[in-house]
Parts: sequence; structure tokens; C-alpha cells
Amino acid sequence: MQGWPLLIEIGIIAVAIIALGILLWRLSHASRRGVSGPVRFTPHASERMTLRGVTEDDVLTLLARPDRVVPTTYADRSGEQERDSVRLEKDFRARGRMLKVWVPPDWRSENPVVVKSVAWRYVETFKIPRARAGSIIGRRGQTVQNLERSFDVRIKVERRSGTVHILGDDLESVAAARLQIRHLAG
Repeated sequence: MQGWPLLIEIGIIAVAIIALGILLWRLSHASRRGVSGPVRFTPHASERMTLRGVTEDDVLTLLARPDRVVPTTYADRSGEQERDSVRLEKDFRARGRMLKVWVPPDWRSENPVVVKSVAWRYVETFKIPRARAGSIIGRRGQTVQNLERSFDVRIKVERRSGTVHILGDDLESVAAARLQIRHLAG
């Protein structure tokens, strides 16, 4: 009878080890989805990564599971629309930002995947009193448009909840816009 508790403990440990092994296997295979081979960074992308504090791990995480895939187009000299790149986006909510990576349109089949450029998009979300949401938006959206132009950010105000979302390419602009909105909201 005294050996039963020991057997139960050994069984629990064995089940935990097996579960951990399965979890690690799934994570290693999930990280390969989306990327069909090695990754190569253009000189421009490498320079941008250094300037913007983007790590190779950040890019690999995005390539494994992008949250959004956005085709980008431009008009050539004849006015024809051409697909020159695809912008992949991934939200890093814990860090309050979104990573954008530009790759060729056939990035899933390319070997190696060529990363053309990278950029962080900073995201700030906070609440203001619902009664003050209208004053932040302004008549015909004029106040929010002026704030967007002044701070070079995008602002979305949800009237019903009082939630404000600010998106910008640099942290200082996002922080300054937040301070101004807090001031206007009282």
C-alpha cells in the first residue's frame, strides 16, 4: 500500500513531461507555417531594422503567423496598377505596437523569403469619459482631424465606450497626441 503514492507521483510526472513535449513540438511546427524557407534581408530592411529596433526574431514571428496580409499597389508611368509588395502585419499587444514587414507578393513560395523593409506602428488605447467623446471628435470630425494632422497619427474615438485608439509611426507623436486628448477630455 505504501508504494501507491509513489506510483501516482511518477504517473503525474510522466503525463506532464509528455504534455510538455507535445506543446513544444506544436510550437516549433507552428512557427514554420507561412515561411517556406530561409529569410534574406535587403540592405534597406537591415538598415531599417537597426534604426527602428526591430529584431530578426520579431520578423520571424511575424512571418510565421501574420495577423494581416495587405497587398500594396502603385501606379506605373502608364497609370497601370502593379502589385509590387505585400505588407504583413502582426500585433505585439504586450509591447503596444504593431510590426509591418514588406515582402514580395509571392512571399510564401519564395526561397529565401526576401524582407524589403520593416516598421513599427505604435498603438495606444485608453478611455475617456463617454460624455467627452463628442468634444474630441468635434463638429464634423474637425477636432480629431486637426489632432491627426498636428501629431501625424491616426485617431479613432468610440462614442459609446469612450475608448480612444491612437496609431502612429513614432512613439513620441503617439504620446503627445494622448496627452492632448487627455487635456481636451478634462
